[in-house]
Amino acid sequence: MTTKSSRGRPKTWDDETLAASAVKLFLQNDYASITNKQVCETLEIPESSFYSRFGGKLAVFKLALQKYEADHLHWLRDFDG
Repeated sequence: MTTKSSRGRPKTWDDETLAASAVKLFLQNDYASITNKQVCETLEIPESSFYSRFGGKLAVFKLALQKYEADHLHWLRDFDG
């Protein structure tokens, strides 16, 4: 994903890398204890880009859940149990 700002050059973030970093963050920490600043530091994005791209921590958590499901729980879709 490329995020453009009115000043400077555009910044580029790879959604796959952001999602992988988010998974690690949420696996290692309790959701409620994680601050938006910690999310920004972990994802290595400025706060303004964080709010512009995600709007808040919940959206990053959802991204992490989707990544985790795709990487580790995909077999559940095919489970007939």
